Amino acid sequence: MRQIALRRFCSSAAVSRWAAELRAAQRIAHIAEAERAKERQAEQRSALIADAKRAELEAVSGTPKFKDLVCQELEEALRWQMNIFKPNAMQAQALRRALNGEDLNICAQTGSGKTLMFLLPMLQRLHTTRPPRPMRSSGKDAASMRFLAQPEALVVVPSRELACQVAHVAQQLASALPDPPVIGLVTNGEKFTTQKMAMRSGDLRLVIATPARLLYHLSEGNLTLERLLMVAIDEADAVLYAADGINREATELLEALPKKTRLQTLLTGATMAPAHAEAIAACFPRVAHLSHPGVLVPTLQRSFHFVRGDKSQELVRLLERSARDPWLAEGAQIIFCSGARRAQRVHELLRECMPTLRMALVHGETPAADRSSALQAFADDDVRTLVCSDVLNRGLDFMSVRHVINYDLPKDVTTFIHRAGRTARRGQPGLVSSLVKPYEMQLYRQLTAGEHAGTPLERSSGRAGSAPTNAAKSNTPLEGAVDGAVEPPTAGKGERRGWSEDASPRAHRATDETGRKIRRQW
Repeated sequence: MRQIALRRFCSSAAVSRWAAELRAAQRIAHIAEAERAKERQAEQRSALIADAKRAELEAVSGTPKFKDLVCQELEEALRWQMNIFKPNAMQAQALRRALNGEDLNICAQTGSGKTLMFLLPMLQRLHTTRPPRPMRSSGKDAASMRFLAQPEALVVVPSRELACQVAHVAQQLASALPDPPVIGLVTNGEKFTTQKMAMRSGDLRLVIATPARLLYHLSEGNLTLERLLMVAIDEADAVLYAADGINREATELLEALPKKTRLQTLLTGATMAPAHAEAIAACFPRVAHLSHPGVLVPTLQRSFHFVRGDKSQELVRLLERSARDPWLAEGAQIIFCSGARRAQRVHELLRECMPTLRMALVHGETPAADRSSALQAFADDDVRTLVCSDVLNRGLDFMSVRHVINYDLPKDVTTFIHRAGRTARRGQPGLVSSLVKPYEMQLYRQLTAGEHAGTPLERSSGRAGSAPTNAAKSNTPLEGAVDGAVEPPTAGKGERRGWSEDASPRAHRATDETGRKIRRQW
């Protein structure tokens, strides 16, 4: 009996030792596979950047350089202050035509430098044009006999944050000119009296404004548009149109523009529905449409995570995985929510679950001063995670952003495009991750079907989160804008597949149109 027990003990010890060795080997294999996956991801990102640069070089070969388009001072400001050495193909085409005095409606990819497409022609024209003599107001009393602001160039943008960003770029460029034009910022969130005092000098030549505050100053007689030579409307679809058509502020703004003089108009944006394009053609009959094939850049990776359990738990898991990814961990990230209350709840959740996360919160109810400080901290890398609503989905340029997370799916393709455009800017790679709950399936199908004014948004058959292969070759403006999009797997008899009960992603195999097996994270 003793020998039998000894043999059993030895055999059990051998089994335990064998199991321990097996577990150790599995751990080593898992670590090695993780390292290989990181290497593959790094190689894929490098290939994306190389392909984008190669495509850009092919596109700009034979196109003019900045020194062939603008004055030497502006070219040097681009080179030395902004590290921009040559225009991309879209910029070269738009600048050439805008500098020739054409009216343009420019629809270009997010991150393609649309701000320069209207600021450079404006500053070039102000540089070559003598400033007009100051105009006095027509009030009767002596106190009202002050100089009026009479800008020659006007930029209208939809939000205060975007106006501040455009003004910063304009100041960088204008400071290089021998006689820099005075630039005025007219937005909500700033003291009205401060703006009023700035206008009394009468020497503002370039005004960057949001519609509501601009109209208020016009009604108060603090500025006039009678001597306006150029007007640019950035994010034109957001400034001019509401859900039910052209909005009231846009109507008042268009009526305030001078009719007697020849006014050059530049409209820019990343999205333009056919109905909006037709309305713009009716309002601005001389405007020529200039667009880029494909709205999202080819260096943008997209993935959808289908969640049946607690979405907040999946968000925490996603952030933890991002923190373990060396490339994502080096950059910043933006988390988009459906509204102010949702953003507030997500911010409180992350502050409790991930207290070491350097984080800021911005939404429509955030005071202007707090917004400015949060965005400045984000730009200075003091904050690495920005939780926000769609108040920040347009135009803002933060080169450090590598990951955009849609905690709530956007309501339409246009919003998805603008959210995604906060990363993968200027030829750099970026990742957009979207969390999808069962009640958001209709929104998900609209995104993957591309129901945007009747324009189809084609699905990619690549792996979720992998690089798009043909987005740069798209002929349809919205084609190739969503990657990794397939229907959730349906449960067969006796099966439970598709939605993850505990919100953890599970691998699922699907088949694309060619019969090739592809992996999806569910």
